Amino acid sequence: MNFRAFLIMLSLSPLSGLAQTGVGNSAAAALSQKSPAVQTAQSFLVSQAQKLQDSNLRNQTLDAIANPATCVVHRANLTPTR
Repeated sequence: MNFRAFLIMLSLSPLSGLAQTGVGNSAAAALSQKSPAVQTAQSFLVSQAQKLQDSNLRNQTLDAIANPATCVVHRANLTPTR
C-alpha cells in the first residue's frame, strides 16, 4: 500500500475526525465508530502496520493510525529516503 492509499484509508478511520475541528466533525467521528466498513478498514490498517519489521517505522505508523493527536498531513510529501 502506498502512502496516498494509506492516507485515504486513514481518512475513513473513526479516529481521523477527532483531531480536526469544525462543525459536524464530532458527529461524523461518532457515526464512523458505528460503521462496520470503517471498523474493518481500521482493523486492516492496524494488522498491516503490525507486520512492519522496522520497529521505528512500525511504531510511527501505528501511532499515525491509532493516535488522534498525531498529525500525518505534514508527512504527505516525504520521500522514501526521508
